[in-house]
Amino acid sequence: MQTEQTQQSPQQAPVQNPNTPIKSEDSCTCFQSMFTYMQLIFAIMVVCVKRNKQNAYLRFNAFQAIYTSIAMLVVYVVVGIIVGGLMMIMALVMQGGIMWVVLAGIVGFAGYVIVIVLAVMLIIAMIKAYSGTAFKIPVIGNMAEKSATKYVR
Repeated sequence: MQTEQTQQSPQQAPVQNPNTPIKSEDSCTCFQSMFTYMQLIFAIMVVCVKRNKQNAYLRFNAFQAIYTSIAMLVVYVVVGIIVGGLMMIMALVMQGGIMWVVLAGIVGFAGYVIVIVLAVMLIIAMIKAYSGTAFKIPVIGNMAEKSATKYVR
């Protein structure tokens, strides 16, 4: 009677259970995770490289960096369109012009506050990633966690 033994190749990391907290003890993985927050192209490369498919910690940080960068870009574009539209309305309808300027200023300020808050959260996430502990940015962190564990094999 012959028993089959499944052996794991030394290059593949064990698959992480999606219900366990995401963290890493490997200093190389921590450095790579921190670097994903500094360079968007590196985060995209981490997601695309096949050997990173089983490293849920690295993939989580890469997806979170990508999603946060996309959110910041969307805020910039939306605020720009709204402020530009309000300025055009002010230019076309010269009545009550000060109201449109104040409204454009409020929208612009709110947009920049959102971007600054996201940037601060990215810095916190980068520091936490280097220490080996995952920091979940509200809403974006949950999406990143689902994406990171979705394709883990």
